[in-house]
Amino acid sequence: MLYTRRIRVLLAAVLSGALCGVPTGCGALRSVRSVLHMRGSLTMMVQVAPMANNNWPIDVDVVMVHDAKLLKQLTGMSAKDWFAKRTDMERTAPGKMQTVSWQWVPGQKVGSVVVRGTAVADGVVLFANYATKGDHRALLPHGGKLIVQFAAKDFELGPAK
Repeated sequence: MLYTRRIRVLLAAVLSGALCGVPTGCGALRSVRSVLHMRGSLTMMVQVAPMANNNWPIDVDVVMVHDAKLLKQLTGMSAKDWFAKRTDMERTAPGKMQTVSWQWVPGQKVGSVVVRGTAVADGVVLFANYATKGDHRALLPHGGKLIVQFAAKDFELGPAK
């Protein structure tokens, strides 16, 4: 009789989500994905040329994409298209991407920029809103260090020393 009562109490607790550790959202156990997001990062050594973007500020977005289909769509877009559709895409794909944004002016001394949460993304895409024609987009590594040089008409990526 006592054994049967304990099973009923345990079953009621599990069904109501009162036990931590079951997928009920108690928060005691973090998902592997969220823990890894804290650890993965990409360090960009940013250099902005004095006449970058024909002497006009450059809007730059780094997008961490968490959906393979969305990643394919973004890697096919130009930066011009991305900046025109960004707000709408963020609304229609909640939770599938995270965007970090900056605006740099020609000749600005930026230095090292750390983008956190890149390790478990399906892909990391950089968009630079240049006034000149071109894709102005690049697929970045999930971690490590790299140099990003913003020049007059486009940007270049290179390994950091």
